[in-house]
Amino acid sequence: MSEAFIRAWKKTHRAEGGYVDHPSDPGGRTNHGITERVARAHGFKGDMRDLSAVKAEEIAKREYWDVIRLDEISTLSDAIAQELFDTNLNMWADKAGGRAAIYFLQRQLNALNSQQRHYPDVVVDGRIGEKTIAALREFLRRRGKDGETVLLRGLNSEQTCDYRRQAEANELKEDFYFGWVLNRVVI
Repeated sequence: MSEAFIRAWKKTHRAEGGYVDHPSDPGGRTNHGITERVARAHGFKGDMRDLSAVKAEEIAKREYWDVIRLDEISTLSDAIAQELFDTNLNMWADKAGGRAAIYFLQRQLNALNSQQRHYPDVVVDGRIGEKTIAALREFLRRRGKDGETVLLRGLNSEQTCDYRRQAEANELKEDFYFGWVLNRVVI
């Protein structure tokens, strides 16, 4: 496993903790941040209380790190890769395969491209591809460390707004809003 993934996993795993079966959580039984549905999709057959941290780490790498090419993104910015991983693990994917973390990244990159003078707009489809990575690379090349800071703030702002949207749409999620913003939104 890459060093970048190991750093991201340690940070996210601290926020996730161990076994949880909260009655308001539509994800149901979860251990080490891995829902039962995801664990089963990756071949885990046991009781969710028995999902080891090692198995959860393997699943997290395949399901939330590799699918959005975070080893590649980490070579551009370790901080952005960590943020995208944490968001990807904690938030939704749509039926078309789009990931919340990538929607947020694409929206921010389009808003930050100076009317396409720095790089072309990317399609906001929640999927990571060459054009999104090229836009991120060019953005960071042009804006440097300040650009990384601005993009991280933008990603976290998108995340906060989406958490609020979820709580407004489903009152049960209000049980989690405070903790999400406290532990997941770092500005």
